[in-house]
Amino acid sequence: ANVTGKKGGGALLFAVVGAKLSEGLNFSDSLARAVVVVGLPYANLGSAELKERMKYVREAARSAPAPGRIPVRDAGLELYENLCMKAVNQSIGRAIRHKSDWAALILLDKRYASPQIRRKLPRWIDEELKVAANFGAAVKHLGAFYRTKRNG
Repeated sequence: ANVTGKKGGGALLFAVVGAKLSEGLNFSDSLARAVVVVGLPYANLGSAELKERMKYVREAARSAPAPGRIPVRDAGLELYENLCMKAVNQSIGRAIRHKSDWAALILLDKRYASPQIRRKLPRWIDEELKVAANFGAAVKHLGAFYRTKRNG
């Protein structure tokens, strides 16, 4: 089978963020030219393990605050959000494996535009992030991205 798509073919791979099957799989160069993340993959708040981790982090933050830093957010919620964004960043990293590799990153959730979430994306992504108000604008940005990458 031609897995590089050089004959004009292609493929879609659907996956669940955080699924164990995906551990260690990488799709560098032409094996992945887009990553679409639908929603934010937050962990199950009902999980006993997560509840205990959040409780521990909250207690640790209260008993030993960072020097010179005034805690403004709930440390447990910060952990919860960080776990989510770590999963997003790892998913993105499956397609972009080295400096000259590239892929369109399509983050389908308006919450990705919020400063709170954007600051948890790698700087090189945040600096290039385009927020589209509608589908037409998204297609326009995506087309421009692919033209730039294929011609440049």
